[in-house]
Amino acid sequence: MKSVFFIDKEKFLRTMLELVFKERGLDIYTIESGADCTYLIDDLTPDLIVADLATLSPDIETFFSSFEERNITVPILALGMESDWDQLEKFQDRFVGLEKKPLSPTGIVEKLEAYCV
Repeated sequence: MKSVFFIDKEKFLRTMLELVFKERGLDIYTIESGADCTYLIDDLTPDLIVADLATLSPDIETFFSSFEERNITVPILALGMESDWDQLEKFQDRFVGLEKKPLSPTGIVEKLEAYCV
């Protein structure tokens, strides 16, 4: 079974996504911050990380540094509003894609399934 880490500070979105994923029989770990992700990734290595750019800011450099130091190569899909995209220029080579917010829980699950293949 494919597993996904979903990093977003919005509790409602995390909860809704968790319900939709579980309904479809997929594993999802909803995480409130990039720091929590770096703590959990050693024990629960996901197939994909979905990260809200605004949630990772301003610690996005620390987030990626911790992955590089530990040779973690999990693909990361960025989520964000158009106003968050300026962060992508510096880190675009580290993301497998970008999805625009706002998102519906069922819509994002369909998109995430394509990245988990």
